[in-house]
Amino acid sequence: MAITKQETYAFDLEKTGNFFAILNYKDSDVTEEKSECLFCDDVIYTYVKPTFMDRISDVLHEQYYQILLENISKLPKGALFIIFGFLLFLNISMLSIKERFQLQ
Repeated sequence: MAITKQETYAFDLEKTGNFFAILNYKDSDVTEEKSECLFCDDVIYTYVKPTFMDRISDVLHEQYYQILLENISKLPKGALFIIFGFLLFLNISMLSIKERFQLQ
């Protein structure tokens, strides 16, 4: 390998098992065209599509709870009783469903 002074080598392990020194031939008649930088001063953005869990965590970490707690204090007293009653009956109904499935 040192004798050939090549940069790249290849093995054909599947068929012949031969060792190849790959020659990159450069034609002297061909001239390289110099072109200006196509990506100079460009900004490349990578867009990652948010998953469902990313959207949920965005909702949980935003200021929605702060806004909700600020606005709950502005509600009239009757609305708070309705919300509390709804949550109480929701809890009771969930417990009754849980007990029904445990008996069967």
